[in-house]
Amino acid sequence: HHHLVTRLVNKINHNSADIIRVETYRMEDAELVLVAYGCTARTAVRAVRQAREVGIPVGLLRLITLWPFAEEHIKQLANDVEFIVAELNLGQISREVERIAHKPVTQVLHAGGALIPPEPIIKAIKEVAIGGRPRIF
Repeated sequence: HHHLVTRLVNKINHNSADIIRVETYRMEDAELVLVAYGCTARTAVRAVRQAREVGIPVGLLRLITLWPFAEEHIKQLANDVEFIVAELNLGQISREVERIAHKPVTQVLHAGGALIPPEPIIKAIKEVAIGGRPRIF
């Protein structure tokens, strides 16, 4: 079993560039990047639109695949942006972004039972935009 699983994981890691899928939205001048996946990404698009309407330069990095993780995408952005991670989870993806970016991220978390509405995401975007420290919403 160990040999089989190790072989499969190595095969996935070796082909990660062909497996990893992301979409971006409004990233052309983004100073803040909202990272989201799954159903939360739809809410994130709305939050980005609303933040853009008031002049906040935010973009969206939508993770389509979670494993292998989109490390190169995060690394390419890390020096130039602040990250906000919105997830229907308790921070598992936020911790991955922090590990790769080597800096704390703002988290908008919800453990489930209902979708995350755009309001807490917008609140986090506005706080980070005015220089707020990363925290959990």
